[in-house]
Amino acid sequence: LEILSGEEEAEALMTNFRTQRLDEEQHYLFIDVGGGSTEFSLIRNGERLASKSFKIGTVRELHGKVDPNEWKRLKRFADRIASRKEKVIGIGTGGNINRIYKEAGKTQMSLLTIEEISKIRDYMHAFSYEERIHLLKLKPDRADVIIPAADIYLDSMKHAGISEMIVPKLGLSDGLILRMFNQMQKKPK
Repeated sequence: LEILSGEEEAEALMTNFRTQRLDEEQHYLFIDVGGGSTEFSLIRNGERLASKSFKIGTVRELHGKVDPNEWKRLKRFADRIASRKEKVIGIGTGGNINRIYKEAGKTQMSLLTIEEISKIRDYMHAFSYEERIHLLKLKPDRADVIIPAADIYLDSMKHAGISEMIVPKLGLSDGLILRMFNQMQKKPK
């Protein structure tokens, strides 16, 4: 068992995106919303230009345990991204955004708009926790956190001036496997 820092998690996920066919000139904001934290990485041409980890996660948000100052930190960082002249596209990862993407009827590498996320969030919010499990077929550990996750993605995108995001099927585990493979390839035989 290996515990990853926010920096290591961001690097493992970045490893995935280097394998994707992304426009090298485009700026992307990688947004990974987890249970305890949210990671931002601004990337261009496969290189990380800036990154930040915030103690804003779905479980913390669900239980009202996010420090308001942490939201201010996120907003300041996102505002700096929004003030850039270049358009920035989001890259969302994690089980919650994957489920929202699926609910929106998207196919691989289709862009998901902020309006679509908001619409799916409002649709799911109309159901109780139990209804999300039985009617929407969400797993119990997803049914309780999907609304806070959607809220974190929406707030992050709004503050960063992002109107659409890519939701690749690759996640943290894929990045860790690829990172281990790359390390094994570098070892002398």
